[in-house]
Amino acid sequence: IEYCRNNDEMKAVALQFAQSSRGIICGCIGALDGWLVKIRKPTRRDGVENPQSFYSRKGFYAINTQVIVDKNKRVLFRSIMSRGAEHDSTAFRNCGLYAWLLDNYLPLAEKGYHFIGDSAYSIKSFIHTPYDNAAHASAEDNYNFFHSSSRITVECCFGEIDLRFGILWQPLKYIEIQLCCC
Repeated sequence: IEYCRNNDEMKAVALQFAQSSRGIICGCIGALDGWLVKIRKPTRRDGVENPQSFYSRKGFYAINTQVIVDKNKRVLFRSIMSRGAEHDSTAFRNCGLYAWLLDNYLPLAEKGYHFIGDSAYSIKSFIHTPYDNAAHASAEDNYNFFHSSSRITVECCFGEIDLRFGILWQPLKYIEIQLCCC
């Protein structure tokens, strides 16, 4: 949320996205995606009433971490408050940034700022997603190409974090934490 209040930083991030997309992705202040961080199956001893709510669509127990990065793969925002079975759009809606954006997006919109996310997210004035079923070589298909090329930075960030921190190579022990959305 503090990031959204720093106009100079947002300008710099938007400029990087615009330059790398030949001016197609203008006003983007971050690429958003969900990252499933593997955990061991939580138990009732851990205080979890429904361990299956952590079982992800990818076939393992996880925490759904919502992350926003800039074009240089620098993490600008993260939320670790969702269970692995939650859809990315639900996990983002449950985080404090989403509520803040609903209440405070107008000043960002006036400057043309938004985030980009994959098709898992609901289209909002502050989240731009790719076009569905874009015809080959159409303007929508071209936009999708640059959108995907810009958004891939968040996927690369996840891969680099996984490779750098060996602790993530195996499921983490579930530890009950206070909900964290910063």
